[in-house]
Amino acid sequence: MKSPRLIGTIAAGMIMLCNAQIGIAASADPGPVNCDTAKAADDISICASRDLMAMDGEMDRAYRAARTRWTASISNSIKVAQQEWIEKRRACGANTGCLMDAYVKQIKELDEQRPKDPKWILETIGR
Repeated sequence: MKSPRLIGTIAAGMIMLCNAQIGIAASADPGPVNCDTAKAADDISICASRDLMAMDGEMDRAYRAARTRWTASISNSIKVAQQEWIEKRRACGANTGCLMDAYVKQIKELDEQRPKDPKWILETIGR
C-alpha cells in the first residue's frame, strides 16, 4: 500500500504535467491585478474602479485563505481553478457589472473551500 505522502506527491506531479499540457504555467501564482502593467480590458477596468480594486484585494485574501492548510494537490487544484477563473473573467472585458458579478461568485466559491475551523491559524503560527 502506498503512503498518503507518496500519493499526494504523485497527484501534484500529475497536476503539474496536466497544467503544462493545457498551457497553464504551473509556477505562476494568480495574485492581484498589477495596475502598473495592466493591458487587458478587464485589468484596466479593475484598476479604474475603486470598488473593483477592493474586490480584487478581497479575492486575493480569499484565494490565499483557500490554499492555506491544504495538501499540495488540493492547493494546486485551487490554484489551477483560480487561473481558469481569471481566463473566464477576461471575457467580461470592460463590463464592470460583469466583473463585479464574477468577483462576488468566485470569492464565495473560494470562501467555501477555506478550512472552517479557525484553530488552524494558531497551529500555523506555532501556538
